[in-house]
Amino acid sequence: MLAPEYQDLTGDGKSELIVGFGLEESNMALWVYRLDHGAVARILDTAGKPLFVEVANGKLVVREPMAIPGYEMRTVFSWDGRRQVMDLQTLDYVRTSPAASTEPTP
Repeated sequence: MLAPEYQDLTGDGKSELIVGFGLEESNMALWVYRLDHGAVARILDTAGKPLFVEVANGKLVVREPMAIPGYEMRTVFSWDGRRQVMDLQTLDYVRTSPAASTEPTP
């Protein structure tokens, strides 16, 4: 289990609890909880093989390795106040190293 983090992900000025714990085969479960009128509510439940997890501008950003060399997958979760959950906002692929040149070397 990783050390818990407390960050405001809902924009209400109160910190939510972010916890991660190891699963089989290097996978990690990532859960986020908030206090809702005195009751604990899980607002995110996801799993993967994250390289890192960070909070940026109130959003939860998860970066994971891909099978394609030189790329990572970036998943961004943001608060959906209507549904009262952290929802997938974007999923994209980020180049982490320059693409291999297809031109022959002299």
